[in-house]
Amino acid sequence: MTYQDDTPPAYDLRGSRFFNILLLEDILSHKRRHSILLLVGFFWRIPLALSLLFFLLRALGKSAGISAVAGLAEEIFGVALIIFPFWLFFYLLETYYRSICFSQLDLSLFLEKRRGTAPETAEEESGGEKIWLADSMDSITYEVAAVFYATSGSDVLASFTGSAFGGNVFLRCGLRPDQTEEFLSGRSAVSPFMPPTAANDLFTLRDLALALFDQYEELRDFLFKSGIQRDDFGEAAAWVMREQDMLKYRERWWGSDRLLRIPGFGAGLAFGKSFRIERYARDITTFGALARGFHSALGFSYHEKEVALLEDVLSRSDEANAILFGEEGVGTVSVVQEFARRIAEGESVSALNRKRVVILDTSLIVSAMKVKSEFELEFRRILVEAAKAGNMILVFDNFPALMESARAIGTDVVSIMDPYLSGSDMQIIALAEIGRFHQEIETDGAVMKRFEAIEIKEPDERTLVRILEDSAERIESGTGVFFTYPVLLEIVRSADSYFPLGIMPDKAVDFMVELAPQVAGKGERMVTREDVFEIIRMKTGVPVGEISGEEREKLTNLEALLHERVIGQKEAIEAIAEAMRRARSGVRNPKRPMGTFLFLGPTGVGKTETAKALAYTFFGNDERMIRLDMSEYQSDDALQRLIGSFESGKVGKLVSLLRENPYSVLLLDEFEKTNPVAKDLFLQVLDEGMFTDMYGKKVSARNAIIIATSNAGADIIYETARTGGSLVLKRDTIIDMIIKRGIYKPELLNRFDGVILFHPLRIEEVREIARLMIGKLAKRLENEGMKIELSDTLINMIAEEGLSAEFGARQLNRVLQDHVENIISKKIISGEAERGSTILLTEKDLQSAGTPSGGEKKYAVPLKPTPLPQKEMKPPGYPNVPLPPPSPLPPSPPVPPSPLPPIPPAVSPPKQEQEKIVTPPLPPKEEGARSVPDDSTFFPNFPRGG
Repeated sequence: MTYQDDTPPAYDLRGSRFFNILLLEDILSHKRRHSILLLVGFFWRIPLALSLLFFLLRALGKSAGISAVAGLAEEIFGVALIIFPFWLFFYLLETYYRSICFSQLDLSLFLEKRRGTAPETAEEESGGEKIWLADSMDSITYEVAAVFYATSGSDVLASFTGSAFGGNVFLRCGLRPDQTEEFLSGRSAVSPFMPPTAANDLFTLRDLALALFDQYEELRDFLFKSGIQRDDFGEAAAWVMREQDMLKYRERWWGSDRLLRIPGFGAGLAFGKSFRIERYARDITTFGALARGFHSALGFSYHEKEVALLEDVLSRSDEANAILFGEEGVGTVSVVQEFARRIAEGESVSALNRKRVVILDTSLIVSAMKVKSEFELEFRRILVEAAKAGNMILVFDNFPALMESARAIGTDVVSIMDPYLSGSDMQIIALAEIGRFHQEIETDGAVMKRFEAIEIKEPDERTLVRILEDSAERIESGTGVFFTYPVLLEIVRSADSYFPLGIMPDKAVDFMVELAPQVAGKGERMVTREDVFEIIRMKTGVPVGEISGEEREKLTNLEALLHERVIGQKEAIEAIAEAMRRARSGVRNPKRPMGTFLFLGPTGVGKTETAKALAYTFFGNDERMIRLDMSEYQSDDALQRLIGSFESGKVGKLVSLLRENPYSVLLLDEFEKTNPVAKDLFLQVLDEGMFTDMYGKKVSARNAIIIATSNAGADIIYETARTGGSLVLKRDTIIDMIIKRGIYKPELLNRFDGVILFHPLRIEEVREIARLMIGKLAKRLENEGMKIELSDTLINMIAEEGLSAEFGARQLNRVLQDHVENIISKKIISGEAERGSTILLTEKDLQSAGTPSGGEKKYAVPLKPTPLPQKEMKPPGYPNVPLPPPSPLPPSPPVPPSPLPPIPPAVSPPKQEQEKIVTPPLPPKEEGARSVPDDSTFFPNFPRGG
């Protein structure tokens, strides 16, 4: 492409030092020049080597044959001299190109290193005044200059998209070339572009991408439709920019940072030799310099603060020892390697110059010296040798394991190390896993006195993506797939959300390693977010990704699906369904559990069944509901039993349940009975979805639906329903009363997504529950090859017998056992019901089962119901709730006329007739029985439960 004469002055590069380089790139690109340079260099070096060989043979050879061949030396040497100027020409071109193009690399790396704390915009840094690019064309990077050089007119966006750098930015965003071409062809007009930059700073490819995003609304809309936000676009451009810097860094062998990696001669002669240490250790000072990673080469270290703190501790005059602890895989060894790299390259503090960082293989020492006396002698010799060397920093990997192994043979390594820990002759770095640190080291005062503890925590999201970018280069070269920035961002978030076991960044990198070959196996080149979701669905069974098909229909009709198992309780079902739709659509806060609810109401009204129905509907299995009976956690050790205890060494019940079942419904039954200290634990669980176990390891509840059930306020709920009040209007009053009674703290109630009130069951709801229970019984009988038939009349009889204000639907289950299952079991045992037969139950069967064996009749009224007018069947607590039409009943036989004469109205019967009317005595109250309120008004003419 040639330079455009009509280019506006804002893009005029003729006064820039990049102009000649860009002209050269137009004629012959850097890649082609580099290839020609290698080829020509090969062709002049080979003749030169041959000619020198032949000259040597001619000087030494005495035979005629050798002399004849050696006579060609001058001709071959002449060929080398002819080719050499061509090589020199291209070499000088490359030298000129590198001198200009690579001159900003050091500044670029410096700015990249401080970008995390530098102002993001030019206006922030210059106090609101924009400094235009036209004022200083040399403040731009080579990549930006290449974009402006290729710009035709004012269409910078087209030039950016069509350039190799801009094209890679769109590819890293997951946008193919055909998509960007379609966008460019559909633009309404080309607008002028004037990118601002800050004074004394570089205008980089990332800055250009953000400026284009800010100035062009059509670009913003195009990226928004593809799910790309401003930060995503800028970070994708920064990724491409770092890739270009890395290519330059590898090619720039003459840089001071590269030359410092070459070890010096005799630098360690001023210090003592350590033969014994070299037997058990490896020096990572040189290793850290030679094996520096992609992030280190670009001035990026994701443990910058920890490394700086480690330098401060080890540069003390005495007790310069540190212990690094963190979860396994968090990067404690990486911190030590970065620390060693800084020392090797002269970037550390002056007090640590020329120090050697060696990692001791403690397991090798213990295994080689199994006797106490031998181990102590060898261990002391190692410490003495390190102290005499004068430049040694010893690193003990897995320090708790060394202490335990030494303790097993009767040795206390801390007492042996103590004289050296307090001096200044040597420094020691100990590494420990966080659980063993808290359990074995933190409680040891002698160790903590000599060591400064430094915790290594997980990096933040932005840093994790940078780490995955480093890994992407290696994985892409090995598998041939291509990762995009949105995919890396999704991997980080998914690994954190859906894989609670493990630690970042290890589990995110493992996810990438597993994902790449699967995508390559399908013949695809670019990894998409759907590929990420497919792996998650396969490994966890949790529905993620695009909502479609059956899942969309299920979420839309979630209330109806839940009502197939839960009768009534409309408010609870609606609240749960809305929360599940928020969770699945991605609207919910990912830093909290999927849903948290407190179910308040009397026993047997469907609280637990609602949790089971949710587990079945949302997760596909009743077993996805895990239950904790919180009445078992009333004692003072309740918290230790939930999260674990150091003293007993047992893992907490809540910890094990959530780690084994991260995607489930967690039911906290009878939550009000929990010890107050244990309740305070759930303040954090409900608010953040995370807590720590006894070892300080994180436990996630963010993929769980937490439901706490409670009978708190049941008496108020019952009384409100009995008197015809509205639970919706009384909700705040009921909650206030619970708080005044001290059952729950206000801050705990506020953590729940919803506090749901369950009303007592009505007769029509009990009938439907009876149908569901009988349906389950019928299904069990079908598995045995039998069927059961019950008429509506019998179902009504069972429902009326099972209605109980005190026990709710739980009484119905006992009625089914006594009146239905007992009859069926007798028929099966007697041979009356065989495989393939249909079991018919009649009113006579149910009435004969009404009196339990060996006792009086269990219920206060006959089992057979008495037909009642519709208005009398409506509970007074719910006057506005219409009842379903009564089930058709078979015609009753004619009732014979009463033998007693009719009693005249308003006339009392004669005394002798009154004596014939005897009221049956009430059964004696059982000792210790709990008194319950009279529910005859709320359940008129229906029997009370047993």
